[in-house]
Amino acid sequence: MKTSIRYMRKKRGMTLKELGAKTGITAAHLSLIERDKRDPSIQTLNKIARALEVDTEVFWWNTVEAPSGKKAEYDLVRKNERRIYHGVYNDKLIYEYVTSSSVYGPQGGETMEGYIAKVSPGGNTNPFAPTSHKSEELVYVIRGKMLCEIEDTDIEMEQGDSITIKSNMAHRFINNFEDEVEVLMIRSPYKNV
Repeated sequence: MKTSIRYMRKKRGMTLKELGAKTGITAAHLSLIERDKRDPSIQTLNKIARALEVDTEVFWWNTVEAPSGKKAEYDLVRKNERRIYHGVYNDKLIYEYVTSSSVYGPQGGETMEGYIAKVSPGGNTNPFAPTSHKSEELVYVIRGKMLCEIEDTDIEMEQGDSITIKSNMAHRFINNFEDEVEVLMIRSPYKNV
């Protein structure tokens, strides 16, 4: 986690003091978190994520540098090698990554990110409110039904439906139905705007 916070902060050209001003957390405490000397609370991680304009989940990703600095021409992820991420806020959300890279990782300006999200009944992708990020997103419902909340609009989606969401639109996905929903989500490379 420490590498992700430091990486995201430095990628934005932000000092610890500047991040502290945006979060209300002292630079000294942020430094301890980045150096793995303190474990941040979920509330603290949410503040840091908002200040860095990223989803909180990026702090749990492992990023891997390409060997010898070479740029791979393809990204093969075998089914049994997928990264699994369990929701931080509840046990009703699982992400299974079908790409090895992240739009927020070392090649974030160049790569797409894809994952299969499984949301159990009563679950959602963000329990607090719809959020935006600096990537456009394509969402395809593989099975089940869900509610797509885009700012003030609710859209019911079912198997076979898809939606493309622009990067500036705050959104989240909610399963208020009886069965698990499974969706494929693909994000465009991170936009530095």
